[in-house]
Amino acid sequence: MRGSKISSRQSTRDGGWRWPRARSDTGTSGVSSSTWTNRGILSNALPPVTSTLIFHHLGQTWSRVALSSTTGALRAWFRHCEIRGKTRAGLADSILAPRIYRHEGLPLGLTWEQVKGIIPDPRGDKPFQLRDRAILLLLAVYGLRSGEVRRLRLEDIDWGKDRLNVVRSKSWRRELLPLEPLTGNAIARYLHQGRPKCDSRCVFVTLKAPFRPLSAGALYHLVSHRVLSVVGPGKSRGPHALRHACARRLVDAGLSLKEIGDDLGHRSPDTTRIYGVPAIRDRAAEMAAVL
Repeated sequence: MRGSKISSRQSTRDGGWRWPRARSDTGTSGVSSSTWTNRGILSNALPPVTSTLIFHHLGQTWSRVALSSTTGALRAWFRHCEIRGKTRAGLADSILAPRIYRHEGLPLGLTWEQVKGIIPDPRGDKPFQLRDRAILLLLAVYGLRSGEVRRLRLEDIDWGKDRLNVVRSKSWRRELLPLEPLTGNAIARYLHQGRPKCDSRCVFVTLKAPFRPLSAGALYHLVSHRVLSVVGPGKSRGPHALRHACARRLVDAGLSLKEIGDDLGHRSPDTTRIYGVPAIRDRAAEMAAVL
């Protein structure tokens, strides 16, 4: 049956897509509004005000890079339709895209005040509060990547010497980092009061059985719903946004690129320079506003 469905959609001898037959209610595309609607594509049947609201919503919630990518896909689609004679000429060229500048896609990073606003209160005693506080401090204070936090094991914490043994995600090198007191206390409290008893040696595990290490998606959701409350939609809000926030704070503190790179685990200063661009750009904007 599945094969028959596919074959019914095949074109004639040229092997292309079989276009729906035009009806009297067709718009500029030459395809009926009902066909567009059935295929899940925005149709001419929608009132103009509805279409305007949809695109206004996308402009408010999507980043400029996402809008540019979507615009490119739409242009390619309508050029294909134009070649097949299904749309009027020039429709693809009328779709405008936002201009993307160099480093446009780099997240600016949260300010330290915003970071403090998303970290749970230390007085919270619920398991998810204890776990989330420890994770967010590792991401923001150390600038660790998501995988570096998720792979952290119980034996990687040297409580006697106050050190963390972190496996870097890209180089897979092990690095010894000093265990900062605030973060160390948060991890210790989570281990004693919030972490469920289980066989997993990973520090951070799920809250409900079966207990297992956090997945990348679970950690992203943990961070994103908190970051979203302070930065709003359309901004970078995953764990990597806190890594950029850490770099931004180090730039603001006057550290050199070499020192920041060592802190973030970079081998190349060019990589660190990318992290510093948003912070420098933000500082330049503040100076321009004053001048």
